[in-house]
Amino acid sequence: MTPAELLGHDLAAARAQSAAASFDDEWSRAVARALGGVAGEDLEAWQDALGSTRPAWREAWERRPPTRAQRALHVVAGDDREALPDGYVGDCARCDAPIIITPGARRPGVPRLYCTDACRRSACAERHAAA
Repeated sequence: MTPAELLGHDLAAARAQSAAASFDDEWSRAVARALGGVAGEDLEAWQDALGSTRPAWREAWERRPPTRAQRALHVVAGDDREALPDGYVGDCARCDAPIIITPGARRPGVPRLYCTDACRRSACAERHAAA
């Protein structure tokens, strides 16, 4: 795995483990782990690369939908993951499933945090049970 892949896995795991986790705290830990096996010129290059993309990592942590430019890069880069479908606005805050907005959907323009009403209700029940 590349350091970027390791970083992504660590950040996703940290976010999944605790809703109270801080991006800034987890970023420092995850970068240190991701670069643990890298040395020399590669280390400097990876530090620069990860540091310059930190705002995008934060946006992903905060579950903000990708920008049009990020979606285009996804396609152009030939990423082996499935292309993002039309209407994709982000991933569910509870289960990480894609949130797809269809034309004519209710409450257009209102940000969605959950993929379905059932997932929203489950997240609410989980928060109340944890309180």
